[in-house]
Amino acid sequence: MTISKPNPQPSLIILVKEPKIGNVKTRLAKDLGFFEATKWFRHESGLTIRRLSQAPFWKTMLGVTPNHNYATSKIKIWINRVERLPQGDGELGERFVYMARKILRGPVIMIGSDIPNIKIKHLVNAIRVLSSHDVVFGPSPDGGFWLIGFKHPQRHNRRQFAKVRWSTQHALRDCEDRLSQFTIGYINELGDIDTIQDLKRHSQMRVRYYC
Repeated sequence: MTISKPNPQPSLIILVKEPKIGNVKTRLAKDLGFFEATKWFRHESGLTIRRLSQAPFWKTMLGVTPNHNYATSKIKIWINRVERLPQGDGELGERFVYMARKILRGPVIMIGSDIPNIKIKHLVNAIRVLSSHDVVFGPSPDGGFWLIGFKHPQRHNRRQFAKVRWSTQHALRDCEDRLSQFTIGYINELGDIDTIQDLKRHSQMRVRYYC
């Protein structure tokens, strides 16, 4: 009797910045204030990390910047039992590949830590899409994306994301062009929180709590 090997467990990398005042959510801080914007980021990041790291469908890791603090930070929202790795250097796409290639086996998906509407079912769907595609994106309304995933991380390299116009409405389209040799799938469109308008658009958020 032939016994098939189990598929490698997927990995989820949650990208986090060290949540110091002035270091996170600077656009939101223009209206909310730096203290309150940092408070919101710490609160939302903590919720996201705690909730998603409890799911049994993947191994959760934190991709931390700045690099020198990835292993030593004592910040309570970064749960001690969740493994950490540095994001690496370079632009965002280079860091995606750097982190993904740290995962030697199995698919990997990566998300930001400030997406209030994210649900476990979204990430389960992303993993399902990777069973039949090389790359998966979760688009965002501003032309970027809130999730990226690779079925075979070792097949990608940092040069693939050269000249992507990050933080513009062209970011997703540029990435699609750079990855045209791979099959690409998509999941739900979600948005992150960059401005006070973004915050108000999410009806589940109690804006007055943060204001």
